[in-house]
Amino acid sequence: MRVAVAQFFHETNTFGANTTTLDHFRRYDYLVGEALIERYANTRHYLGGILATLKERGDLPIPLLSASMTPSGLIEKSAFDHILADLLERLGNERLRIDGVCLALHGAAVVEGVDDPEGYLLQRVREIVGSDVPIVATLDLHGNVTDAMAAFADGLFGVHYYPHTDQFERGEEAVSALHRIYRGEIHPVIVRTGLGMTVPSSKQYSHAVPASAINQLAREYEERSKVIDCTVFWGFGYADVPHMGVSVLVTTDGDTQLGTEIGRALCEEIWSRRELLRNDDLSPREAVALALSEPRGPVVISEGSDNPGAGSAGDATSLLAAMLEANVAQAGPSCFGFIADPEVVAAAHTLGVGGQFETLLGGKTDCRHGDPLAVRARVKVLSDGQFRLTSKMGTGIPMNLGRMARLEINGIDVLVSEEREQVFDEEVFRLHGIEPSRYRIVGLKSNLHFRAAFDLIATRIIHASGEGISRSDIAELPFRRIQRPLWPLDEPTKIPLR
Repeated sequence: MRVAVAQFFHETNTFGANTTTLDHFRRYDYLVGEALIERYANTRHYLGGILATLKERGDLPIPLLSASMTPSGLIEKSAFDHILADLLERLGNERLRIDGVCLALHGAAVVEGVDDPEGYLLQRVREIVGSDVPIVATLDLHGNVTDAMAAFADGLFGVHYYPHTDQFERGEEAVSALHRIYRGEIHPVIVRTGLGMTVPSSKQYSHAVPASAINQLAREYEERSKVIDCTVFWGFGYADVPHMGVSVLVTTDGDTQLGTEIGRALCEEIWSRRELLRNDDLSPREAVALALSEPRGPVVISEGSDNPGAGSAGDATSLLAAMLEANVAQAGPSCFGFIADPEVVAAAHTLGVGGQFETLLGGKTDCRHGDPLAVRARVKVLSDGQFRLTSKMGTGIPMNLGRMARLEINGIDVLVSEEREQVFDEEVFRLHGIEPSRYRIVGLKSNLHFRAAFDLIATRIIHASGEGISRSDIAELPFRRIQRPLWPLDEPTKIPLR
C-alpha cells in the first residue's frame, strides 16, 4: 500500500494567556516530507509506530507534514489555515497514487472560531481522497472526541494508558486496521457515546483503580465478536468548548447497535465509580509536609496545576515556594525541574558557572501562576537544553528546551529553561548532573507522564495543586461555553449521557 502520513497535534488550553501562532509550531515541530520520517522513525511516538509498521508490511509511506506544538493557548485561525492548506495541497498532489491515509491527531485542539479543528481536518481530507480511500487516525486519551471525527474517519485509535506509553502500539493498530479495511476484511462503524463529566488528571492513572478497572472493562469488550476497538477518552478539562468531557468510542464491524450498547454500558460503569474520581490533590504546603514525613526518598511531588503538558505557563512558583519555605534541603538533597524563565536563564548564561546573583524567578506570564520569587542563586551548570527521552513515554524523541541553567537556591538544585515543557523522565535532570534517584525530594511540573520513568525510582509520589491553569479544581476556572450539566461542577441525579 501507498499510505499518506501526516500529523496535526495540539492540546489547547483555552484559558492560556497567549495564543498559539504559526511561529510556535515552526519553532517546535513543523516538518514536511522526509523530515517527518527522520524525526519520528525509531521512536515510541504514534508516528514511530505507524512508520515501523508500514515498513514491516512493505508499504510505501508518503510523508506529508507534521505540525505539532506543546500544549498552549488558543490556536490562531491564520496558523491553522496555513497548516491545513499545506496539508491538503500536499495530499492533493499525491491523491492519485495513495491507497490510504494515516494521521496522528490529538483530539483536543481548539482554533479561533473553530471548536473542532480535527473533525474539520478529517472532513477536508475525506473530500480530497473520496469515500473509497480509507482514513485512520491515532488519538490522544485526552481528546474531546466529536461525532464529526467519527463520521469522516474509518478508524480512530486512542491510547489506552496514561502515561501514554502505548503510542507506538496505537500507531501499529491503526496501520493494521488500514490494511484490513483496504482489503475489504472489515467495514468499521464508529459509535461515540459522550458523558457529561470531567476527571482530574491525577485520577486518570491507568495503573491504579478506578482507571485500571475501567480500562480492563474496555479490553474485555474488545474481545467480543465484531468489536474492533473500544477506548475510553477522559477528555481535556481545560478546553472551554461544548463537547468537552469524557467519551467512549466503540468501533465495530458493521454493527451500530452493538457499538451503542457497549458505549452506554461503559459510560454507566464510569459514572458509577465517579466518587473514586473526585479531586483530592494536596496544596503545595501539604504536599511538602507529607514528603518530609517519609522516612526515605526519592519522594516526587508533581505540580500538576502548572503542567506545561496541559497548556499551563510553566512558571508558577507555588511548589518551589513551599519547598523553600520548608527548607527541604536540610532533610537531604532536593531538586526542582523546571521553571520556564528566559530572563533568568539569560542572566545565568551571562554570569557563567560559579556566578551568583539576586533575581525574581517565575510568575511572569500572568496573574494566575503566582508571584515571582525573590531569590539569591548560584549558577552550577549551564546547557543548551537538548536531549532525547528514554522512558516508554517517547523513547528516542528529541527535546529542545532552549538554553537552561541549574541554579542552587537555598540548597535546592533548581532547573530553569527558556522554553516551556513538562518533565517526561530523568533526562532533563541528568543533562545538568542531577541523578534524581539520589535525591531526597524531587519537585517537578507534570501530571502523570513523568510516572513512566519515576515510578521505577520513587518511594512515593504526591500530587500537588496550587496556582495555574491546569489545576485539579476546575471550579476555579472561568468556563462559559461548556455543556451543562458537567460533573463535578454539577451533581446531576441521573447519568448525563450525550
